[in-house]
Amino acid sequence: MVEPELSHPKWNGFKKALKASGLEYSALKLTIACNYNHGSSQSGDKQHVKCDALRAYLSSQPPEYYAEQAEQIAFDRCQSVDAAMARASLEDWMETPLIKNRGRFAAAFVKNKSWFGMNSCFRSLIADWTIQEEKEDCDYEMRDDDDEEDGNKAEPDPKLTKSELYKMYSGRGPTKMFADFMGDRTLQLDAIIIVAISSPLEAEYSADLEAQRSGAAGLAEWAATRSSGSDHWW
Repeated sequence: MVEPELSHPKWNGFKKALKASGLEYSALKLTIACNYNHGSSQSGDKQHVKCDALRAYLSSQPPEYYAEQAEQIAFDRCQSVDAAMARASLEDWMETPLIKNRGRFAAAFVKNKSWFGMNSCFRSLIADWTIQEEKEDCDYEMRDDDDEEDGNKAEPDPKLTKSELYKMYSGRGPTKMFADFMGDRTLQLDAIIIVAISSPLEAEYSADLEAQRSGAAGLAEWAATRSSGSDHWW
């Protein structure tokens, strides 16, 4: 039996680090963004809507549009810009994981703790950030300019709670909230920091779960090593 609670010190260490670094609010917004990609729990309604909107938008773009976006996409994916990336097409963008597939639900800071599963969601969000930002821009391009004043508003208090954040976007909808998040490149950098800095704890946590699956002998060895504290950060 695998019991994540046995690795609670790692999760607590992660949460304390987020709080001490002032990244809790960014983590909250990132989980909301991940869950927007997931859509309603019983359907993938947003998945179909965003695919149709993006395809319509990209159909009107000239070939050089994709080359212009290549450098930023390379940054998202921590890659060098190559010829293939610069020659990307509509169909290449439509095959992007978070456009083609429904996103994973990131529970931490939104519902129940999901341990380090939220990091996997953040990595997916980071890798397709530019394409999602463009997708949300196209959703608003054909709308009225009612939201134009919103862009001039000051950045909200970073101590807002989840309920206060939703209240701030009341009447404007989750799509507007997601578009604002994707348009904030500082939020992407915060996501990169969270994933990179927490990776050692995430690796330790994954090793713990693997040890718990290794049978009685492996579990006993893991428990003994853990209790001695000789091979662990705490």
